[in-house]
Amino acid sequence: MIYIVIIIGVILLGSILMAINHKPFPDHFAPGQDVKTIHEDLTPFTHYEELELTGVHVHENKYYIINYVGERNPLTFEHEPNNEYDPNAIKVLAESAHIGYVASCDTDYVSKIIKKKHFALTGVVDRNPDWLHVTYKIYFNENDHPEDVLNYYD
Repeated sequence: MIYIVIIIGVILLGSILMAINHKPFPDHFAPGQDVKTIHEDLTPFTHYEELELTGVHVHENKYYIINYVGERNPLTFEHEPNNEYDPNAIKVLAESAHIGYVASCDTDYVSKIIKKKHFALTGVVDRNPDWLHVTYKIYFNENDHPEDVLNYYD
């Protein structure tokens, strides 16, 4: 009997904690909507890179991505110098919700791009029962960047 009371207490406590940590999601992007219409003019951008987003497996990020992120979601980047794992970390946000990070092998490259005019969108959002794969496209003008940025991966 005491075990049942403890289990019910743990379940109630978990429900309360989840309710406290719940973040509201944007109303204009409902679950199941796969491709978002963007209103950004991409014609000024002459180049783009498509890179993999990391950290999507973290529970809060994964929940938000699965339910509210589709292809072509506008993204913003924030440097996170106080990140305990990587002082060069770049956080990726969709609708102000943290959805992942720029891969550590790409931070130097992406950091150079986001210092200039750019625009970023989610690329592939592959939802699989066993894993989640998300890419992002970052658009920029090749005239704003030196050759070392344009040929970074060549």
